[in-house]
Amino acid sequence: ILFQVPQYEHLQILICNGNSLTTLAGVEHIKRLWKLDVGNNQ
Repeated sequence: ILFQVPQYEHLQILICNGNSLTTLAGVEHIKRLWKLDVGNNQ
């Protein structure tokens, strides 16, 4: 799934920094935000 939101750009920065724990938390956070957005759009 490709989606472009500011949070995703922030996630890429976290990945580049190599902070796996923070990145994992960011991924879960983005998943929740994306699901909320999809739910609101349907």
